[in-house]
Amino acid sequence: MLHTGGQAARAEPVALVRAARALGLRTCVTAGTEDGRRRLDDGQAATLAGLLSGTEGPGRAEDGSLALDLLVVCDAPALDTETAATLVESVADGARLVLSGDPAELWSAGPGRVFADLLAAKPCPVVASRTPDFGPIGELVSGIGVGELLRSRPRTRRW
Repeated sequence: MLHTGGQAARAEPVALVRAARALGLRTCVTAGTEDGRRRLDDGQAATLAGLLSGTEGPGRAEDGSLALDLLVVCDAPALDTETAATLVESVADGARLVLSGDPAELWSAGPGRVFADLLAAKPCPVVASRTPDFGPIGELVSGIGVGELLRSRPRTRRW
């Protein structure tokens, strides 16, 4: 599944992970950087590099896959093709993978624009967040991002 939205929308995938945990599922939410991990406000969050290397997160199952039922990857626009391939190969059969991020962010430093290509190809469900970022500029950018703009009222001058 693909989830798009700005910084304020990062709370949505974290809420999904918490709800899945409450149901007893093995979950993990990751970010691209240590700072991003801290901003996720989830005590069990990991960095993507730490998860894939085995230094963070739930560890591996007997078959070598990640011991997870649900994996949420925030900052997905930063995924290059090699990291994305390693990630997909690490997810067990039957587990769910959610890639989340702002499609307007810069893409990966490595080769490929995995998140943008998946959004264009639509091989899976896509959820566009309707949570606007803070302030009027954030609301405008979020409205444009989901293809909606509020109709503005004509201004009247008062002298």
